[in-house]
This record gives sequence, structure tokens and C-alpha cells, in this order.
Amino acid sequence: MSGATVSKENSWLSFIDAKYKSEKLIKASGIPYMIFRPTWFMESLESMIQNGKVKVMGEQPIEIEWIAAKDFGQLLVNGYQNSESFNHEFNVYGPEGFTINEALEKYIKVKHPEISKISNVPFWLLKLIAFVSRNTRLKEIIPLFEFFEKTREVGNAYTVHRFLGKPSTTLQQWLSN
Repeated sequence: MSGATVSKENSWLSFIDAKYKSEKLIKASGIPYMIFRPTWFMESLESMIQNGKVKVMGEQPIEIEWIAAKDFGQLLVNGYQNSESFNHEFNVYGPEGFTINEALEKYIKVKHPEISKISNVPFWLLKLIAFVSRNTRLKEIIPLFEFFEKTREVGNAYTVHRFLGKPSTTLQQWLSN
């Protein structure tokens, strides 16, 4: 499993570079493979709520085609059941796109109606907080969110649809479960 932004062009970020190099090694190994590059999972929305507040790092203006873990799991099963799926990379996207804030607005409306707003915290402030508090985890994750703020997901889902099927769960459907 890799990521939807993994490509040579985006390998300037060490996290992405490591995944990109890993993909190359896997392909060169001669062992049959399937590389999955999923987008963001709907299930990750809950992790953006801490202490009853929603705080997003930066502005995050780029649309993400969120996928439900259940749909992703089905695609994995379909891949392993179809021998033609081997030796392919799969850019896995859900059926609709929302920015992080848009997805969170829908999420909190259903799952956390007591939360009235989403706060977008500027990176300069996050870096100051990480420095003053010596929070190494925050310091490590800031560059990742800076990356997502300016980097679009790559590729298309053609190979997924051809070999594995189409994810169908919308965010609204997922929220109603």
C-alpha cells in the first residue's frame, strides 16, 4: 500500500520519496505485485477531532476523492481473486470529491452535532506551538500537511475500474451507517 500522491514528481518530500523508492524496488523484484495508492479514507475524519474541537492544519483547499475502508477492502479482495490484477499499480479514489473542511462539515453535522465550527490553524502557529512545547510528533506531521495543502493526487482510477471495480460508497451513505 502506497499513497495517492506518490510519484517521481512528488518525491521531494522524504515520506513520499521512501514510498516511491519502495514501489520501484517491488516492481524490479520479479515477484508478482499489486501496488495500491489509496486516497484518504473516510474513517480518518474522526482523527481530526480532538477534545471536542475540529482543527485542520493549514487551509487544505484541494479536493480529495474520499474512499470508505469497506470499498477499499472489497477492491483488495477483487484484486487477489483476479490473476490479471498482478503487476499493476492502482490509484484508488472514491466516487466524489470534497476538501477536508467540506468533508468535516458533513461529518460533524451527523456524528458530532455539538461541534459548531472547524478551525484552520496556520502552519506558522503550529510550528511555534511545536517548538515551544517540544512536541516532536506535531513537528514531524506539519510538513506532511504542508505537502497535502499544495499537492494534488496523481494518476487516475482507470486500472482500478478495469480490473477491480468501482468504489461506490458516498460520504453521505457512509455517514448514515
